[in-house]
Amino acid sequence: MVWDNFRPGVMERLRLDYETLRKINRRIICCSISGFGQTGPYRERSAVDLIALGLSGLLSVTGEPGGPPIRPGAPEADLWGGSFGAHGVMAALYQRERTGEGQRVDIGLLDGQVSTLTYFFSYYFCSGEVPQPLGTSHMSVIPFRAYNTREGWLVIGPSWPRLARVLGLDWMIDDPRFVEKEARVVNRQAFDEAIQRRLMDEKAEDWLELFYAEDIAAAPVNTIDRAAVDAQVQHRNMVVHIPHLLGGEVRLVGNPIKMPDSIIEDYTAPPLLGQHNEEILSGLLHYPAEKIKRLRQEEDDHREELVIRLDKAK
Repeated sequence: MVWDNFRPGVMERLRLDYETLRKINRRIICCSISGFGQTGPYRERSAVDLIALGLSGLLSVTGEPGGPPIRPGAPEADLWGGSFGAHGVMAALYQRERTGEGQRVDIGLLDGQVSTLTYFFSYYFCSGEVPQPLGTSHMSVIPFRAYNTREGWLVIGPSWPRLARVLGLDWMIDDPRFVEKEARVVNRQAFDEAIQRRLMDEKAEDWLELFYAEDIAAAPVNTIDRAAVDAQVQHRNMVVHIPHLLGGEVRLVGNPIKMPDSIIEDYTAPPLLGQHNEEILSGLLHYPAEKIKRLRQEEDDHREELVIRLDKAK
């Protein structure tokens, strides 16, 4: 199996492309992840996560109404590109088990990001209305957003009219502006202002205690440090402590795929530079000891030469 994230054409120049490798091994699976995929008018353009976010339309629906485009905190296009690559490879592995043949998997960051916006595209295709940024709100579900409180922010999901009862806003239940979902969408501002005023009376933690008791979908807006020690995050082993070669330990994010009958979670710390050189050269590439020794000497000579050049530059 071969993975790459070069621009189209690089693997061909290196003679590591799918067509070349399959002549050696017809079971080979090659996955290429690039900005725009291996075909199309943009295939040669340079791209990073942000470029796919802009072209796909995601930035146009992210942020507050009337505000500038806002980049999501996480690199969404990069993350989805890797995820779709893994899905494609799994499908190729399944096909290989049935046919004995390998497969090429072609992933474009732009393709992946467009596919994650299916809800927005469908809304536009059906209504002709261009989706606009709504902050943390939802186009058609209300309540669904982040609200401030006397102390701390929280998020509330679909919970009408139970939310009104918990907040002591029973008058809103029969108000014609808020009875039906469509009416709440039209009167979004008035709805949110009423909820926001009431929530400012208490702290987020006090409201959340009431919401959980009434099975209302809600949660605090955690900072990263608070998310790291959250009880559910900890219970699911999503923060792992791993001994490090240099001493002590490092904390890393755990594996979100839980398959207790087949996956035993076993983590190693990020390797030091060159830590696995020996086992790769001898075990994987089967280089003889003499060649490894020569390569190591060449590396030392190159490092020494670089130090001399830096000294002269001073």
